[in-house]
Amino acid sequence: MSPELLVGVDLGTTVLKAAVFEAGSGRALARAARPLAVRLGPAGEREQSAGELDGALRGAFAELRRAAGGRWRRLAGVGLAAQGGSGLIADRATGRALTPLVLWNDARAYRYLPRVSAGRPASFWRRRTLRDGPGSGLGRLQWLRETRPKLLGPENIYVGAGEYAFFRMTGRWRQDPCNALQIGCFNARRRELDAELLGLVGLPLSFVAPLRRGHELGALSAAGARLLGLPQGLPVAGPYMDHEAGYLSAVGVSRRPLQCSLGTAWVGNFAVGEKVSGTFCAKHPDGPFRQKVSDTFSLPRSPFQLVLPAVVGGGWLVVQPLLTGNVTWNWALEQFVDADQRRALAKLGGIFGAELLPPEGLTALPWLNRPNPLVPAALGGAAVFGLGPQTGKA
Repeated sequence: MSPELLVGVDLGTTVLKAAVFEAGSGRALARAARPLAVRLGPAGEREQSAGELDGALRGAFAELRRAAGGRWRRLAGVGLAAQGGSGLIADRATGRALTPLVLWNDARAYRYLPRVSAGRPASFWRRRTLRDGPGSGLGRLQWLRETRPKLLGPENIYVGAGEYAFFRMTGRWRQDPCNALQIGCFNARRRELDAELLGLVGLPLSFVAPLRRGHELGALSAAGARLLGLPQGLPVAGPYMDHEAGYLSAVGVSRRPLQCSLGTAWVGNFAVGEKVSGTFCAKHPDGPFRQKVSDTFSLPRSPFQLVLPAVVGGGWLVVQPLLTGNVTWNWALEQFVDADQRRALAKLGGIFGAELLPPEGLTALPWLNRPNPLVPAALGGAAVFGLGPQTGKA
């Protein structure tokens, strides 16, 4: 008898990717991808249609089913990972989207962040989020509160892309810790949702989905079975934030890897144990998602890091944005290498063959959807420091 099959889904910012694998060997049998259109606007808008997400899921699974042929009957489960920090408001009972999906890199909410952080020093945020300030998600919720107040009632729920897709599959609302941290309601020290944080924008904790616990499974609902063309009751794992899933896959190669994701946002992910900087975090009897944390606990800090419960074993997973991404990458190719993307890509081998790293002292912060650090009212936070006569155009 042929081995059982598993399907993995990566709901990215600009592309939905899916693949079917042999469960035992991990051998990929077929792949499918569906681009996800992003609506852009002059004020920094980046939005997607929830209906198009449904269509992308349906189309990708149909393509995998055709490619797998008779072996499709051996499908044993589905795993779901998705980009985090995006959000839409949906009907709590039916899952019907009431707003577009506002992507994590939408820039409209940045100007609301000073209201959220006003009067709260960096220490306030460090004690709760292990960051120096609020994530953009709280600014986005403040923006929604002021622009869509009628949608914030108890009959509705605010969810991310992974939560939306998981509900479409299982009929259950559930979110991962990284999405919760990015939307601003996750206490990274206590490893739980934090009503005080969401209360800063006047919303109850019930307005967001409960946390996923460990690697728990859901079951494909009747509606999910119709959407994906699969048997009802099939196990569904997730939702995972894409960097959690990426790190999980890298653990199969190395026990403690540095795993990098080079998608719309370029990110480095690494794990740290329970014992960091000479302090110890005692495990709580309820398990790894609830731990007592020493007041003197510290982690390597950066302004943009996301600190999550480890997805394997104890400790923490640190998601460290590298402050660039595909939007910036494409812009740099066109500006500095060649206006034709294909020619630019062909020239990269020669450029990187000569020297992969920039000259010593050169620092670039090219995140184009952020407010400019020198002109806050302008979009585009790109900055380069250390240019000199030794810096070539390539």
